[in-house]
Amino acid sequence: MEELYSILIKNIPEQNIYLNEPMNKHTSFRIGGSADIFIKINTQEELKYILKVVQNERIPLTIIGNGTNILVRDNGIRGIVAKINIQKFEIETTGEDVIVTLGAGEPLGKVAQNLVKHSIQGFEFASGIPGTIGGAIKMNAGAYGGEFKDIVKDVTYMDAVGNIETIQNNEWNFSYRHSLFSNKNHIILEEDETVLPNLEEEITDSNKIIISKIGEEPVEIANVEEININTEQIVEDYTNITEKIITVIEEIPFETITKDVSGGAASTQNKVITQGKNGIKEVTYKTQEKLQFTLKY
Repeated sequence: MEELYSILIKNIPEQNIYLNEPMNKHTSFRIGGSADIFIKINTQEELKYILKVVQNERIPLTIIGNGTNILVRDNGIRGIVAKINIQKFEIETTGEDVIVTLGAGEPLGKVAQNLVKHSIQGFEFASGIPGTIGGAIKMNAGAYGGEFKDIVKDVTYMDAVGNIETIQNNEWNFSYRHSLFSNKNHIILEEDETVLPNLEEEITDSNKIIISKIGEEPVEIANVEEININTEQIVEDYTNITEKIITVIEEIPFETITKDVSGGAASTQNKVITQGKNGIKEVTYKTQEKLQFTLKY
């Protein structure tokens, strides 16, 4: 890694390169082993240089944003971890609309606060999301009924070989927590979004409350942007496990008592499982010593 380090410092500020850097410093869950090399990327030129280095040296590259949607294993990450820290905040008024250009590394809460200071509305929904612009666009982040697909005008990105392109909103294939970049190895650099100018007194009380929550949230506590759970798979796995448990228990010579949890009288029929309220099933097992236990699933 020392040889790689000597190559990197030719075009990356030395203070932005960290060797054997603990990833628990850079993830919201505060867990994870060390990255071989951790780099903060502040410019497009730095990112392009790193892409060239990893291709020439055949080094693994992991791109992250604010670390709010990742879990890092205990043995860390091999190769280079590059944190996109590109900052940009520009406002341009075009007629009734306002075009805001934002760097991929801008924190969402900071952007929301700055827009309110300029009496601009439309970004309030993102104020409490603990991420950055790049990650939020990639997953079409949203809250309070708003999503990034509603405000993104166009996005500039860099591909794996350093080419820079800009695409419009209708090319992004936005859907729930998904965009074109969810399945592409492209790196978001910046975006233009359309928001609305507004007088300070016209910004609604509800939006002010949403924005003000940023200062109240205990951001020092480990948190995460969003967790998507496959509930159908969980139910299937849980049902399979429960059925196996029941099969094992029923091989034991217990007297089986089944209850209807909707309120019906208990019966003493063997191996009968009744359906109760809300689809819950309940089976009660009673041993010869009159000890009783119940399975619900």
